[in-house]
Amino acid sequence: GFQGACCAVGKLVVPATAQLFNGILPKFLPIPSKSHYLFNLRDFARVIGGVLLLPASQCEDPDTLVRLWLHEVYRVFYDRLTDAEDRQAFFEMSQTVISSVFKKDMNTL
Repeated sequence: GFQGACCAVGKLVVPATAQLFNGILPKFLPIPSKSHYLFNLRDFARVIGGVLLLPASQCEDPDTLVRLWLHEVYRVFYDRLTDAEDRQAFFEMSQTVISSVFKKDMNTL
């Protein structure tokens, strides 16, 4: 199974995803030029599902799990964003979530 530190961080994956998802919904609304900005619970589940694919043998420290979570939210949400302003806003939102939920600094992961 997972080591104790990875288990503790693993329990934060859902609240972190929820906080980011709830920040994304009102910020990135679909408009005619960005009609693909439709985010739903399936996207939320894709983030969690991607994190769950990590084998216990590969989770050597908690930072690995946080980096994987960041990779998954970028894969699911960030890749849909089309302009630099939206991408910068997403970067700042993810940085805030990492510091408030995981208690980590994104620059040291």
